[in-house]
Amino acid sequence: MYCPICQKEGFQPIGVAKDYLVTHERFTLDQCPHCGFIRTADAPKGECLGLYYKSVDYISHSDTQRTFFDRLYHWMRRWMLSIKRRLIGKYLPSQTSNAHPLSLLDIGCGTGYFARYMQEHGYHITAIEQDSDARAFVQKHHGFTPHSSLLGAPLQEHQFDVITLWHVLEHIDTLEEHFDIIRHSIAKEGLLVVALPNPCSWDAGYYKTVWAAWDVPRHLWHFSPDNIVQLASRYGFRLKKVKPMFLDVFYIALLTERQKGRMPIASALKAFAVGVVGTLQTLFSSRKASSLIYFFTRK
Repeated sequence: MYCPICQKEGFQPIGVAKDYLVTHERFTLDQCPHCGFIRTADAPKGECLGLYYKSVDYISHSDTQRTFFDRLYHWMRRWMLSIKRRLIGKYLPSQTSNAHPLSLLDIGCGTGYFARYMQEHGYHITAIEQDSDARAFVQKHHGFTPHSSLLGAPLQEHQFDVITLWHVLEHIDTLEEHFDIIRHSIAKEGLLVVALPNPCSWDAGYYKTVWAAWDVPRHLWHFSPDNIVQLASRYGFRLKKVKPMFLDVFYIALLTERQKGRMPIASALKAFAVGVVGTLQTLFSSRKASSLIYFFTRK
């Protein structure tokens, strides 16, 4: 298989990660020797891959608050909504930010809270969500219906001022087709926002193959900062800004410690310590953050 980043062949195995969420199967991580891009080598395809999302613990597709981890996730999500909106407003090109109302496409909207929040703040919203249960939840609780696929959605050229993918791109198997549509649909002065886990982060290096953000096989791709910039550039986007998601290191560390089988109190204490060290590392270099938000504009 050729590398979707540098277009060269020759992936090589670098380790094995485990699906802790559904099946406990193990999957190989392969790396391109030319650009360093990492993929989940033997991930299932199509409907078979969809079975790996069928868990009440996959909380980006549910509203469950059964456990402390669930409640922590939802608290973090509420806190991050206003931060995401402010960052989008800050990095929108000035010609676009003065236009009202603004239109936003949220690809992989999950249970729809971000899309609804932006709608409440004056944006015209279009949403995409592949999971049927999540789409039904959005329709019932938020009053709008996401499209089931970006590839079949009736989108117009230069329709959207903002296009967002919050921890979504790593799940998409058809990268080229999606970037073609994104390039076609975004306004000439638009803003593309992509949030991704960072395999170059300090905590990824600390936890190695048990790092929860590998999330195999649901995460098909594992983008370094250089990888995503190179991919976006090939489709006509230039990087404007990178911002760390400071809370993610604490949450990912907590999930990882739970996966390792620690008792709840021990998990929380160890995760907090890892989170503090990871945050300090990020202060010296944002490239060490557990997750990063990339803001792109068109060239």
